[in-house]
This record gives sequence, C-alpha cells and structure tokens, in this order.
Amino acid sequence: MTITTTNGFTYSYNPIDNAIVEGCIPGEAIKIPFEDANPITHFPSIDSFTIGVTEQCNMRCSYCCYSGIYNKHREHSSARLREANIEACIEFIERTVANGDNPSIDFYGGESLLEFGWVQSFVAKCSKRFPKAKYELSTNGLILTPQIVDWLVEHLFNVFISIDGPDQYHDSCRKDRNHSGTFQRIATNIAHIKESYPLFWKDNVHLMMTIPDIAKLPELSEAWMYHPILKDKIPFRMSEVATIYDVTTPLADLESELNLYLPLVAYRIANSENIIVETFFKTWLGEWIERPIGRIEGKEAYPTCVPNNRKLYIDSKEKIGICERISDEIRIGSIEDGINFSEVDRIVGTLSAFIDRRCSTCEIARVCDICPDVLSIPDEILDVYCHNQKILQQVKFRCFCELAEANLI
Repeated sequence: MTITTTNGFTYSYNPIDNAIVEGCIPGEAIKIPFEDANPITHFPSIDSFTIGVTEQCNMRCSYCCYSGIYNKHREHSSARLREANIEACIEFIERTVANGDNPSIDFYGGESLLEFGWVQSFVAKCSKRFPKAKYELSTNGLILTPQIVDWLVEHLFNVFISIDGPDQYHDSCRKDRNHSGTFQRIATNIAHIKESYPLFWKDNVHLMMTIPDIAKLPELSEAWMYHPILKDKIPFRMSEVATIYDVTTPLADLESELNLYLPLVAYRIANSENIIVETFFKTWLGEWIERPIGRIEGKEAYPTCVPNNRKLYIDSKEKIGICERISDEIRIGSIEDGINFSEVDRIVGTLSAFIDRRCSTCEIARVCDICPDVLSIPDEILDVYCHNQKILQQVKFRCFCELAEANLI
C-alpha cells in the first residue's frame, strides 16, 4: 500500500513487518499463520459485566443500533429484567468474574434510568456480596434528575452520558419519542451536576459523542469548545455512525473518502490547539498509532477478542452475550445456566474460518481487528464489507502520514 502526501512525499506500508517506509516499495505477499484453535473451557480475564436492564427507551435517535435499521440487531421493546432476576445476575457474576471481589458493573439499556429502582435494588444486594465492586451507568441524560444524581454521587458511579454537541448538532438526530429535540433538557440536567458536584463532574461524568456527519466536525468542535456547559469536558469517546451492511450498501470510493477526511486533516494542522479534533484523530487512527513494528515470528493468535475478552453482557431477556454491541442473535448462555462453551467454540470456530479465508493474505490484516459481529453480515455482502475496510485503512494510512509529517502524531 503506497500513498503520496499533500507535500509530495511518498510512503509505503509493508504488512510483513508492519512498518511504514519512505518511497515506493514493491508489495510483499503476506500469509499470516494462525495458532490452532483450542477448545475454550473458561474466560480467564472477565472483570466487567454490562447489564441491559431494559430494552425500553424514551428517545428515538435516528442512528440508534436498536432502531431496526441494523441487520440482526433487536429493536426497542418492553423487555426488562425483573426484581426476581437480581439474585441470578449476582450469582452469575460470582461464578464468572476472574478477579474475585472487584467486578466492574455497567447498567445499560435502552435507557437504564427507566429502571432506576431495579438499579438501586441491584446495587444494594450486590454491594453486600462485592463490597469493592465498581459501578457505571450509561444514559441519554433525559431523566437524570437531581434525586438520581444524588444517589449516583453517593455510590461513586461513573456516568456515561450520550450527547452529540450543542443544540443544532445534538437535536438533528437525538430526539425524544415525540420527535422533539432533547439537548436543552439534558443540558439542564448536566448543568446541575456541574454546579452541585464539580469534582464528580470532573472525574466521574464522561460524555459520549456520535458524529453523524464527519464533515461538520470542525464547526461542531468549535461550538463545543465555546459552549458554557460543555467547554471544559473533552468527549470521552467520539465515534461515527456505523455502516449498515445490506444489499443496498455501496462500495466505498477512495477518492470520495479522501475528499471527506483530508479537509479534516488540513483543519487539524491549521488548528493544532483544537483538542476535540485532536482527540478524534487519536482515537480514529488508533490502530496505526499503536501498531507493533516487527515481523511475525511463529504463529499469531486470531485477531479477535474471544477468549481473552474482559467483559460479558447480560441482556434484558437473561441471556449472555460477548458484548452489548454484537448482534442479538449471538448469545452464549443465560444467567441461570451459565456459559455454553460449546456455543462459544462454535462461534470462535466460525470466526476463525472467516479469518483464515479472508484475512490471512490481506494487506491490512495487521491493522484490522475482526469483531465477532462480522458474522451477522450476510454472506453475499462480505465482499462489499472487506472492500470498504480496505478503502478505510488506505484513507487512515494517508491521514496518518499527513499528520506525522506535521509532527501531530
């Protein structure tokens, strides 16, 4: 893979040693030998549990993965965990956690605060079993009342609030069930936290930004940095809207993608003090920034999370998933019956076969992590998926080199 930067310098990426060199070099064929997949009998690293307390939500965000537009992902429903499920959840955590007495537990939805009473009951019972447990809660912030905030502060929660920027940016996609904007109501709630609990706001509140239109990142970042409530809080995570893969998904075009991202690179270079755009590129280019340099020695582990994942997901129907982001059709047990490792082996075997078939000779294999959710993509769409991943990494390679030349990587 070879690119030429705006300054006229040419760089090549060699997947054999994962290095970038100046000049144009002939590409070497890559063939990654993977380790034989052994039967999985336990998860040795589990220390975190995400609990989907409900599938209900009081918002209807246009890009939501539960809106019905994503293949094999659930839609909003009335499903929720019951008080009677609390003991079974805690007992499952006891049987599964790898670090003994210090699990991290994240309450998730839907909108988790619609079941705030359940969350309170769970924490009361779980804290007796796990006095050192750490608690987190993901919320859209719409019903984050002062009374709820008081309780979250008392119990030292980390709170993750989804907010996409000031009014016009946030409200373009994040609407309530009546299709009305939600920013002002959420801003009022987080302003209360900032004013009443400044240290909690600083250390325990984390804002999660989704960017529906990446071309607007410069203006969005400037609006964020001058907003009276948001300006002192850098987004904890920034992400683009995930691509929907179905028969209508187009093949990505390299020139079109470069025309989208290179202006952002130019803005970053011209506005090096813009911490929002800096944060975006550090995250977006993470696989290039952090890639290990060196030739492959011996066989490689398959580039996927299982079986060394640190987290499991308990959904609102008492089933166990590898992660809350993975298709709802991929489940590996229940809180009552525990983990079905035969099903884990089947999923890992299917994923390993996919990687052997499509990734072992691919030039981007060493900068492309494969999520088990790829198994939810229809077979007839996989060529489109792989093509688009290659285009994406070409664009990231170009952006990485442009920023490295400017000493911004």
